[in-house]
Amino acid sequence: MKKVLAISSRDEYFFSLSRNVSSDWQISIVRDCYSKSELNRISQFDFLLIDFLSESFYLPDLIARIREHDARIPFFVFSEENSCGFAEMAQRVGAAAYFIVPFNPDMIAYRIEKFLIAYQKRGAAGARYAGDAQEDCLMPELIGNSTPMTQLRSMIIKYAASDAAVLLTGESGSGKDLVARLIHSFSPFRNGPYIAFNVSCIPLTLAESTLFGSVKGAYTDSRDSKGLFECADKGSLFLDEITSLDRGFQPKLLRVLEDHSVSRVGSEESCRVNFRLICATNKPLKSAVKSGQFREDLMHRIDVLRLSIPPLREHVDDIPLLAASRLKARNRMLSVSALEKLQEYHWPGNVRQLFQCLSRAEVCAQTEIIYPEHIQF
Repeated sequence: MKKVLAISSRDEYFFSLSRNVSSDWQISIVRDCYSKSELNRISQFDFLLIDFLSESFYLPDLIARIREHDARIPFFVFSEENSCGFAEMAQRVGAAAYFIVPFNPDMIAYRIEKFLIAYQKRGAAGARYAGDAQEDCLMPELIGNSTPMTQLRSMIIKYAASDAAVLLTGESGSGKDLVARLIHSFSPFRNGPYIAFNVSCIPLTLAESTLFGSVKGAYTDSRDSKGLFECADKGSLFLDEITSLDRGFQPKLLRVLEDHSVSRVGSEESCRVNFRLICATNKPLKSAVKSGQFREDLMHRIDVLRLSIPPLREHVDDIPLLAASRLKARNRMLSVSALEKLQEYHWPGNVRQLFQCLSRAEVCAQTEIIYPEHIQF
């Protein structure tokens, strides 16, 4: 069990946290840590939670005193101030993270546990800052510092905390599958399975057995097997290109979402399932409803939390980072004019097309530096 010391004159934050976080945390709360007896106890704890705006101490002064007694103990700072200045000060005095309240206890626990694992493996110098001002450190796969990408990270964190169904919209190649995985990895379902499936790949004749599973003897060559619904139990199910789901099969999906139970093909027995549903489409769902391709009642079930993934042409400022992430491992780099050429293009295929373009340029270039003539759209 991890022993945690919370330092705050406002106990309500940490009472809430202690009621909801992992049972592996034992939280003790003190108003300050200036007394010799309190300072001598510091080394008994695994980490500290500190209220930035507590009236009983000044953060830099408190940290200086703590470091005199234990130079290595990690600490995490809380505040209502959603300000880069506050976050930078917390990071400057050595905070492992800066969290904004009100907070989601599950998310706080996840971030702190993730940091502590890195801390144990690599030590204080190797563990990365994991605060709200550095959400990209927790999502290294989601590359970019532009406003659209910053907003996307914030929405992922917000939506992940819920168990409601999520509908991801965006053009092909914009990264809907990546966002779905991130929502799962930050959600209360993160310890369960993540099952992803492209609905357009299901032949109508196999749709029911694919999703519901089957029992031996249900049809020719059938065997006992779980369907996607059962496989995703206690985890997340990502259904891509949801508008491709056959109209006649849609009531069966709706029934599962309403009853939370499934029966395998050939069996009269049902079993309960509980999963987070994430769907994606690159077509307007309301248009599909209007044309009769998609059921309106099912749309209302899956379109609870909607998240739009920006096309690459709306965040071309991220192209240098995206390109570097692809080329750095291969010891390649773009010339200034090549980078300008990439940023001037409209990218109908989005990030997927960008990466394909860079792979092609690597083959065409005979030198370490990639020039405009090596780039073909």
